[in-house]
Formats: sequence, structure tokens, C-alpha cells
Amino acid sequence: MVMTDPISDMLTRMRNALMSRHARTEMPASSIKVQIAKILKEEGYIEETSRSSTRRGAIRRLVVDLRYGPGGEAVSPASSGEPPRLSRLRAQGQAAEGARRIRAVDRLDGRRAS
Repeated sequence: MVMTDPISDMLTRMRNALMSRHARTEMPASSIKVQIAKILKEEGYIEETSRSSTRRGAIRRLVVDLRYGPGGEAVSPASSGEPPRLSRLRAQGQAAEGARRIRAVDRLDGRRAS
């Protein structure tokens, strides 16, 4: 099967695993997917990532450990009321500047900033 959009496939696999309450999901690995997973981990959306391969090392797989909140819900910006990146900036005393940057990016993306 040929995938035409590997990033969309990655996000769909993660979303489906979250909806099914799986602890982890696995997908074909690529350098861009590894970098996206790294960002998602830094932002607090996933627990951990790792790479695995077959015995011969021919097929590389990316394993993503999913993160759930205390009530078993998937972690999202709505869980805490603010994006994880803003929480981290608030802890560092840079919340105002971080919020300004987030609103600017959201405007560029066409999302409504509150």
C-alpha cells in the first residue's frame, strides 16, 4: 500500500489509538515523523517515543507511548485550559511573550485566538 501523506497517516494512527484507549501505537518510521514526535513530547502531548526494527534491521518502526490525563482522557490543550507550551512558559516567567507568539501563530494558521 502506497501512502501519499505519511504525516497525516501518523496523526491518524495516534488519534485512533487514543480513541481506542491504547497505551501505545506503532508506525513506519521516517526522520520527519521522529522530529514531529519529539516536538509532541516536548509540548506534553505524548509520553515517550522509541524506534524499533526487525531482526535484519530493514524495517524501521516508530513507537509512540500515548499520554492520558488523570480521568483517562486524552491530553489536549483543552484539558488544562491552555496549551502545554504556555504552561511551560508561565513556569519560566515568560507567559505574556509566549501567549503573544501563540496568538500570532494561530492567526497565521487561520485559527481564532481567544
